Amino acid sequence: SNFKIRVQDANDPETYSDTPAFRVRGSLVITSPVGTEKWSVGAVKPITWNRSGSISKVNLDYFDGTVWQAIYGPGNVRDIDNSGNFAWTIPDTLSVLAKVRITAVGFPDVTTTTPGVFKIMGGFNVTFPKGGEALVVGSTATITWTSSSANIGYVQIDYSTDSGVNYDHSITVTQANSYGNNSKSWP
Repeated sequence: SNFKIRVQDANDPETYSDTPAFRVRGSLVITSPVGTEKWSVGAVKPITWNRSGSISKVNLDYFDGTVWQAIYGPGNVRDIDNSGNFAWTIPDTLSVLAKVRITAVGFPDVTTTTPGVFKIMGGFNVTFPKGGEALVVGSTATITWTSSSANIGYVQIDYSTDSGVNYDHSITVTQANSYGNNSKSWP
């Protein structure tokens, strides 16, 4: 909208001054992520923000360290209701320089970006051994795991002899099979 302000003499309405037209806009401030987060591919994490003014829709984008990419809402819709929160499924774009940006639809100068960078990383789930097994010295066991990212090329497999305080015994570095099931024989 076009706003103006008038200052006038309270006793003489003909003595006044008007400002040139200006507009009043809302504001957006990201509250999550703020930087330092470590979010795994495939996890659902909250993008949250504070808002003021009458902004009804926003666009969400994320920076993967190279380019800004759109985040789409339910039904693959770009314009998202300005509710102050959005459940984001973390994409398979590994980055240590990730950021989120929120922009008011129709008001490109009403925008906010995370104050710091956060990390998008792959995730693992070891499926064997599960715990409680008795592996026999001299026999071969197959270590199995799944990965949430197709962008992890190699994995390092180590073991601990002190209940996970230290992982100072190396088994191998091996190529990952991207998504899904992975395995490595040991020894």
